[in-house]
Amino acid sequence: MTRRIFLLFTSLLLSLSFSHDVLAITAPKDSLPNYTGQRLHLTGIEVLKQESESVKIRYTLINTGRTDLQLGEDQGQHPQLQILFDQSLKQAQMHAYEHRIREALLEQNVQIAAGHVHQDQEIRFSIAEVFAARGPADEGADATALKEHQPSPPEPAGEELCADLSIEDVTLVKANKRMATIRYTLRNNGAGMAHLTGPDKKEFDNVAVRVSMSHADRLTRSSMIIGGGYIKDKSRPQLAPGQTYTTELKLDISKMTKFTPYLVLELDAYDMVEECDETNNRGAVKVRERD
Repeated sequence: MTRRIFLLFTSLLLSLSFSHDVLAITAPKDSLPNYTGQRLHLTGIEVLKQESESVKIRYTLINTGRTDLQLGEDQGQHPQLQILFDQSLKQAQMHAYEHRIREALLEQNVQIAAGHVHQDQEIRFSIAEVFAARGPADEGADATALKEHQPSPPEPAGEELCADLSIEDVTLVKANKRMATIRYTLRNNGAGMAHLTGPDKKEFDNVAVRVSMSHADRLTRSSMIIGGGYIKDKSRPQLAPGQTYTTELKLDISKMTKFTPYLVLELDAYDMVEECDETNNRGAVKVRERD
């Protein structure tokens, strides 16, 4: 199922008007490499250490293509490989070094299957020649020269890939007169990364699910909020295109009656994720039976 979803996203990705600086690896400036199933996505980029001649970064690597990839053996075996970066590249002020990051990535001994995610990857790349090309510092300059010659923000590269979270497969695991446990699945239907946890590592900037009791399987004016929760799983901080995440939530349902038999879930209740479609963020399950 995951591979089939990635194939559907391929046509969308190829139709977006990105500049060659964002996607291309070996293609001429006036063209992009044809998509042949080889595509990697780098996200969550952060600088661990920067010196006058090199930078060390941490990132998450996602194979959003349909082909398993083995890097590090022979860079020439991937002439059509597309490597995409999200906004974290710009936020880390590393956008001037895209080509160097690609070169360093291709030299890494990495094996990643289609649809898989490798988190907390680290890489070091040289910026000496790039730095010199942008404006050489005086002899004897130290690492502070890197800050003095920090690259300026790039021109907009085109339309941004967006996430599209949906909630599905809402089921009742168990229930009594007071408590209920429900299971639900989140799916990223979009072409961009969906970040479930925020940068501050605290609950309040994570994606939240709000739960209301209702007389119907949708929200109405008489619906009443009874609880909810935040996504706290640190092992799944984000969903790549086509990925799913299933979890459970315990709720106090003592105030529910036969007139409010449904629990309605609202995903991303505080709009922490920018999505292409905000209309598919609700799901419901029946808990009480009417007489």
